[in-house]
Amino acid sequence: MTQRSTVNEFYFFLGTVAEFIKLTPVMRALRERGCAFKIIASGQNRIVAPDLFDLAGIDRIDIVLNERPIKKSPLGLIVWFAETLVKSIFALRSEFDGKRRGATVIVHGDTVSTVMGAFIGRLFALRVAHVEAGLRSGNFFQPFPEEIDRYLTGFLADVHFCPYALAVENLAGRRGIKIDTGYNTNIDSLALALEYDEVPAVATAINGAKFFIFIMHRQENLLNLDLVRSTVALIREQTKELTCLFVMHELTRTVLETNNLLETLTSAPNVIVTDRLPYLEFIAILRRSEFIVTDGGGNQQETYYLGKPCFILRRVTEGIEGIGHNMTLGIDPAALRSFVRDYRQYERSMIVPATRPSEIIVDALLAE
Repeated sequence: MTQRSTVNEFYFFLGTVAEFIKLTPVMRALRERGCAFKIIASGQNRIVAPDLFDLAGIDRIDIVLNERPIKKSPLGLIVWFAETLVKSIFALRSEFDGKRRGATVIVHGDTVSTVMGAFIGRLFALRVAHVEAGLRSGNFFQPFPEEIDRYLTGFLADVHFCPYALAVENLAGRRGIKIDTGYNTNIDSLALALEYDEVPAVATAINGAKFFIFIMHRQENLLNLDLVRSTVALIREQTKELTCLFVMHELTRTVLETNNLLETLTSAPNVIVTDRLPYLEFIAILRRSEFIVTDGGGNQQETYYLGKPCFILRRVTEGIEGIGHNMTLGIDPAALRSFVRDYRQYERSMIVPATRPSEIIVDALLAE
């Protein structure tokens, strides 16, 4: 493998904790090769994740562009994006001075910060590498704005790291190098997390009972009140036999409270409500669960690699991992009830890759 020692040749541009999770193994692989890097955070999420800092071998985020909270609305996101982009041009000018064409900005996934990081990289004439490239749902509004973010980043990136062959095909006609990494870097993040398999604190509340995890946080689902009501009713039904660990996001709590459903949910027997868990704790509890119902794309990948039964609460998904294998996709209450009734038929063996996607990425990044 190529060995080199550099000073700040690589920049990771992050917007969310989910991006940090999936880029952590790439950071570790670079560090193992003796390569220095810096982390730039847009401020889209406040990234306070000591467990991920430990996994990545860092002690801080180097540059935070905007610490002002985003108003939770489409207009609020647009205003924040414009404000942060303007700030970043001035804040990063001295950082990138003299490094044009000599450094790489690494972005991940499909957030507005992904587009921002790729645009800034091109603006300063740096090489732009996009990890988890080429995913497509085929609908600009499902999910929104993620599909548009992926499409725009596809035009801006110089190197596209795709998690499977179909993602490479989706980038046909796009400029730049396309590399199939075989799997998502999430499989490497998962392997790291499983090494730290300590019993999470929330397991005390579960007290040895069989349980499932429920997560619904996407705006398009929470605005569908019929879906929200039907899932709350389903949880009340299922907790007669299984405990439900309900992972509560801020927007989810607001919707439940506004529609007088929070007490309906929490008053059911065997419902345990928890805030979002640190990554290592979440993976430890996911591994112990019977199954998960979720609308998260990261959860889709994690359960696929674990072989854990999963129901994806979405009409469409940009990723193909697990569909028709260990999971079902949809928002039909009848299909969800059928899945819950027969979830054991979706149990599969854990997937272990022959080559780590993060190693493939670093090999390519260091190649002349």
